[in-house]
Amino acid sequence: MSSTHDPAEGGKAAAAITTAQLIAFSVTSALAGTLMAAGGDVAVDAARYVVLGVALLTLLGILTAGIATGR
Repeated sequence: MSSTHDPAEGGKAAAAITTAQLIAFSVTSALAGTLMAAGGDVAVDAARYVVLGVALLTLLGILTAGIATGR
């Protein structure tokens, strides 16, 4: 399965996917660390901030994708 017949272009696409995933993981890790710190010294509060923060970010992404695709 391939979206291009040019091997060089396929290699560039594969590298771009890996780079995009690396950036996404880095941003999410930074966000989780910030939310964890905002939770304070109590572990339950910190975990609550992380879970709710990531859930809100996911909801925002779903809404944006829905608007962008016109659904």
